[in-house]
Amino acid sequence: MDLLRLFSSDSSIYHIRRIKNALIGINSIFRLSSESAGLPSIYTHSISEEILNEIEKCRDKDDILWTLENMIEKYTDAINHISATYKSPIVLRIQKYVLQHISEEITLSDLSKITNKNPSYLSRRFKKETHMTLKNYVNMLRINEAKALLEESEISILDIALKVGIPDQSHFAQVFKKSVGMTPRMYRKLNMKA
Repeated sequence: MDLLRLFSSDSSIYHIRRIKNALIGINSIFRLSSESAGLPSIYTHSISEEILNEIEKCRDKDDILWTLENMIEKYTDAINHISATYKSPIVLRIQKYVLQHISEEITLSDLSKITNKNPSYLSRRFKKETHMTLKNYVNMLRINEAKALLEESEISILDIALKVGIPDQSHFAQVFKKSVGMTPRMYRKLNMKA
């Protein structure tokens, strides 16, 4: 579908809906392309969800053009950031391990064993290269995974907490609320996909 042709003089609700649907398709293409370029799916999910919310809020052609420009900017900035950010093999190994073991307890001692490096060195190196502490990185991944599960499934909040490696439901709720600004239950209520 030719996107420019969609911007005819017709501004009916049905015409705006057609343009929104085209943008949703473009957003999907950008998400897949970004993942192919090496952007982790956790980040593309976050960008994609934000863009989808913006698309649905569009009321006229100006909103749509702004959203399209914003979409292009967000995905290209994310890809440029990833490609411009060199990570040492040690940090990449830590990130891979964390992703593969997100549902388990992850300690600095475990990471030290798999990399054969001193825990304090690993901590400093990880923060220097990622600009976040290892604990914050693990929590960010866990919360992003929890958000996806809350949006896309009816799994109980306790089971989600267990799936993302936080076995205590009240601790999970505290970490989630600190990160997202609302409880997991409220997040699900506001974001559950039909």
